[in-house]
Amino acid sequence: LEQMNFNNDHIHIALIGDLLHGRTVHSKVEGLKIFKNVEVDLIAPEELQMPKHYISKMRQKGYNVRIFSSIEEYLKQDKKANIWYFTRLQLERMGEDILEKEHILRKSVTFTKEFLPLISENVKFYHPLPRHKTFPTIPTFLDPLPLNGWEKQAINGYWTRIILLSMFGGALTAPFDTSRKNVEINEEDFVISAPIKDGKKGLLSEGKRGIKPIENGTVIDHIAKGQNPEKIYETIMKIRKILKFYNIDSADGIFRSADGRLKGYISLPDVHLSKKEIKKLSAISPNTTVNIIEGGRVKEKYRISLPPIIYGFEELRCKNENCITNPQNNESVQVSFIRNEENELICEYCETAHTFEEIWSF
Repeated sequence: LEQMNFNNDHIHIALIGDLLHGRTVHSKVEGLKIFKNVEVDLIAPEELQMPKHYISKMRQKGYNVRIFSSIEEYLKQDKKANIWYFTRLQLERMGEDILEKEHILRKSVTFTKEFLPLISENVKFYHPLPRHKTFPTIPTFLDPLPLNGWEKQAINGYWTRIILLSMFGGALTAPFDTSRKNVEINEEDFVISAPIKDGKKGLLSEGKRGIKPIENGTVIDHIAKGQNPEKIYETIMKIRKILKFYNIDSADGIFRSADGRLKGYISLPDVHLSKKEIKKLSAISPNTTVNIIEGGRVKEKYRISLPPIIYGFEELRCKNENCITNPQNNESVQVSFIRNEENELICEYCETAHTFEEIWSF
């Protein structure tokens, strides 16, 4: 804003470096909303590129987003940003496979002297600091040049930190409640009561060969509908293991539905799922139907979909081995996931994206 004399009509910014792990660049998704028109150029190799769910959020907000694999590639085109924001490579958060390519990755996001003639005079570089002592992405030869904007950025950070520390320490108070509120989840968003057209439908008339209709209990239907038999069977076994249905009298199978597609089916005599179990099932196998049977008829029917937030189940795991929630890190932090617009589940701590199949360890 200072660079543009506090005119928020338009911004064209390039984000360079470790866009995968850099929290300062992730915050730009929301922070850039103060500008009416936003153009963002993402410069990083594929291994360090901005997570897809953040790119998607930017585009949903109307940002014009372009992606480049290196500074060299970026400088070969004509439309360059006059604001460059660098981040350091967060090696401590990278797996061995990425660390093996450290020098190649670093080269792609490091500014060199040969690039100087290719940028205009009004360009400013920014960096949250500190820089890497041995391999800085903004080398020290740039310090005395007019494009040095990171020193003023650091000075501004001093005043920001004074305010933040004063707030955290209680020296500054707000005239409103600043406590964190518990997130309220509307069950109706993902556990939907469905109409019962025929109380016997799904029990006998569809001809579940080999499965005896039950008088009382629960029938889980439409499991992994439309998938191949191997995937359906895998999902059935997954439901059984996570919900501990392996030690009770029950039956399951794969059948063809009225529309010709295959689906899985679990029959649980004299078993009535709790609300927590139904919520858990919605995260294990979304788009499934739960039928509550009483006296040989369907009394209640629910269609379940992927919940907006998933937490509180011991079998949940983030697939990122470096995540603070990973048990091997001994931090006793419980993982939780938030569903985004693409139905990906994002770890609240490390922001790794998962499918619903990937969040379970059993």
